[in-house]
Amino acid sequence: METEKYKQSANEILNRLLYSMKSPEGYVHPQSLLCCIGSLAGYSCQEDVRRIYTEDKGLSEEDVFTVFTDKSGKKYFYGDMIDSLLTGNDHSIWSFTGGVLYKLGEPFTDVGEILRYTAATAGSEKFGKIRNCITGETVQSYIKLLWQPLLNVADSSAERGELHGVYGLCIQKALMTCKDAVAVTEGARIVMESALTGARINFRDI
Repeated sequence: METEKYKQSANEILNRLLYSMKSPEGYVHPQSLLCCIGSLAGYSCQEDVRRIYTEDKGLSEEDVFTVFTDKSGKKYFYGDMIDSLLTGNDHSIWSFTGGVLYKLGEPFTDVGEILRYTAATAGSEKFGKIRNCITGETVQSYIKLLWQPLLNVADSSAERGELHGVYGLCIQKALMTCKDAVAVTEGARIVMESALTGARINFRDI
């Protein structure tokens, strides 16, 4: 992945979010910004897998994902291919996030614990609500409101299956932007909890 060419799209997405999330007093709530970008980054991993395997290769959802359906009929998507983009490879969402922690000498977030928590809350009222902080919207709402309006910006530079690279750069820029307002380790936790939630969501259910 050549991330250098994704910087312009990442900058434009972040600037649009900073503008649209600004209060009348000119203030952007940092936890909400981090949750928003993390949510979009997580969902971009699912979309990348869908494009490569269901659109290009013609596989079914059940062939590509492990699908969990809750009591209300909502679907949630898991599996190795999506997890690789979230936490596994050299350009995963966690790699981009952890890169900021490493650069600043900050302790790493426990991604394993977040994986277990977000899996355990799927189908419950807790799913999509980030722990121990207030955000303007839930993970589901940020994806519903902003995925489509920002997709053309991300698509303008991303190679097939690499939308998560654009959003990974957004995460890095957002963490640096918010580091004086939110401790970086806490910011990384918000980002990763949002991403690991957003990756599971069925867009048709929100």
